[in-house]
Amino acid sequence: MRRHAQILADRLRQLGAISEDAGRLTRTFLSPAMARANRQVGRWMREAGLSVRVDAMGNLIGTTAQRGRATPRRRTLLLGSHLDTVRDAGRFDG
Repeated sequence: MRRHAQILADRLRQLGAISEDAGRLTRTFLSPAMARANRQVGRWMREAGLSVRVDAMGNLIGTTAQRGRATPRRRTLLLGSHLDTVRDAGRFDG
């Protein structure tokens, strides 16, 4: 568990360094900084075995193939967040 916590902390630090503004965290929607964040998180998703794509609205989407047919016991889990931030955001925004 400690190893996973360290990986998470390292990745949050890496994402926090991707910004439009030097010395503060700013990644506005569809900005070059957001595109860089999408590419980095996309790499991590691929390393985890996900298929990755960006939709027409700029959303980064990672999926894994569902094995077998859907049944009432096999449901789809959807999680969502965002990689853009407000201006001068805290490290955990986005």
